[in-house]
Amino acid sequence: VYSGKRQAEFLADSNGGEMPVSVALVAAEPYEIAQELEAISRARELKHSNLLQVMDGGECQVDDTKLLFVVTEVAQGTLADAITAGQRPNPKELVEDLLAPLAWLHSQKLIYRNLDPETVVRANGHWKLADLSQVHAAGQFDAAETAARNAPPEAADGWILPAWDSWALGVLLRDLLSSENGVVPAPFDAIVRGCLEPDHTRRLSLDDIGKLL
Repeated sequence: VYSGKRQAEFLADSNGGEMPVSVALVAAEPYEIAQELEAISRARELKHSNLLQVMDGGECQVDDTKLLFVVTEVAQGTLADAITAGQRPNPKELVEDLLAPLAWLHSQKLIYRNLDPETVVRANGHWKLADLSQVHAAGQFDAAETAARNAPPEAADGWILPAWDSWALGVLLRDLLSSENGVVPAPFDAIVRGCLEPDHTRRLSLDDIGKLL
């Protein structure tokens, strides 16, 4: 169903044909393999109804080529695909579907760090977080470790905090809902404004976002 420079995705059956699954084959560089296998193993342990389920993963060989494989539940496209097709989602439904898995990750002291239209997918009637490769334990780390999409200001100082995901949600909503003159409709204008507060101590929490919603 998809083919890129280093990855191809296929639809397949599991459990004797009872369950359709997605199988991604990835051509990883040798120095990336250990890190990717660790990310796959971590993703398999994260279980929430609004996280795209990772069922299996590891190394395999096709002809003479060593590849990584990842088996997940089937997704019906990304948020980016929906936007490109002119099928913008109901923003309230989208935010509700994203708040739940983010809050669950935070309860595990993990930060998603990867919120983007390409990593939000539609599966089984809900929006779900996919691509768990950037999930990181909360705390302060070497700033060199914090490079990621939609990184908030505090990332430059090595802080990986729950407020990171609030910032990224604000960026996503701003880009999704802004009209040609840059206006975001209520109540999402207040949510975007609060999520994009530069001071992470004053930024909206996920609970705050839920209340404004």
